[in-house]
Amino acid sequence: MTDIFISICIPAFNSEKFILETLNSVKYQTFKNWEIIVVEDGSSDDTKRIVESFSKECNQNVFYFRNTINVGASTIRNIAAKKAKGNWLAFLDSDDLWEENHLQSLVDTLEKNQDCDLIHSLTDIFDSENGNIINRSILTQDIIDRFPVSVFDGSYFIQTSSIIISRKLFDSTGGFDTKLRYCDDLEMWFKSASAGYKFASTLKYTTKYRKFSDNGLSANSFKITLETAQIYDFYSNWPEINKKLRFVITSEIWYAVARMSRKSDKDLCIQAIKRSIKYKIGIKNALFWVLIYFKLI
Repeated sequence: MTDIFISICIPAFNSEKFILETLNSVKYQTFKNWEIIVVEDGSSDDTKRIVESFSKECNQNVFYFRNTINVGASTIRNIAAKKAKGNWLAFLDSDDLWEENHLQSLVDTLEKNQDCDLIHSLTDIFDSENGNIINRSILTQDIIDRFPVSVFDGSYFIQTSSIIISRKLFDSTGGFDTKLRYCDDLEMWFKSASAGYKFASTLKYTTKYRKFSDNGLSANSFKITLETAQIYDFYSNWPEINKKLRFVITSEIWYAVARMSRKSDKDLCIQAIKRSIKYKIGIKNALFWVLIYFKLI
């Protein structure tokens, strides 16, 4: 196949504490045909100086750009991708890490699966405080065989920092959905798989996702659940997925939104429980609707 040149797109927001470690994990890759594009998302810490200093010690091109206002990772990833020269794109978060064979193992897998446009590794999740591995992604042969159903039901897990995607996939799908602040990666996997693009995995743990004790996921759990429900709502007519499965999962997620918004936003709660019932009526969502309608909770 044609020469593979990988553009590594790194969104950065207040990233001065960890970005040098992330950049060094790229620098020491055994695969050398790459460039780095760092786009800062409206923050103003020491990231620029760190990136520019790093670039002087690196044989490959390292570019730094700054967006003046904070627009979110999905928009920043798209900005970086549009500035990239590579025929393949990687998206590395500014605090995540790669093992030194990460890119080479992706390229090796691509060479064996030339009909695939999304290649990914497996991911170790490590504690930022002590470096210990606290969890890891699982990809069994059964999960692979059930693609794309396994993408829809959530068993096929992909960490954004673990992938390379073809320029063709990125351009044809329009990149990451900029309306989403938390689940743009999930929507990208759905969009790519539903468009007929194939995925392949190295089955190697070469991506390390940094987990913080105060990473904000708990505080943002409602927003994440709501965006997830909106994504499943949009893809509820995905023809390759069994209709019953589509509707059951979508109903369950809207039910979760209804429960989570019961005290904070009654209008959203009512809309969410209606959507849950639309997809599949059951005892728990019907009972919840009655309790809400008669203001019993």
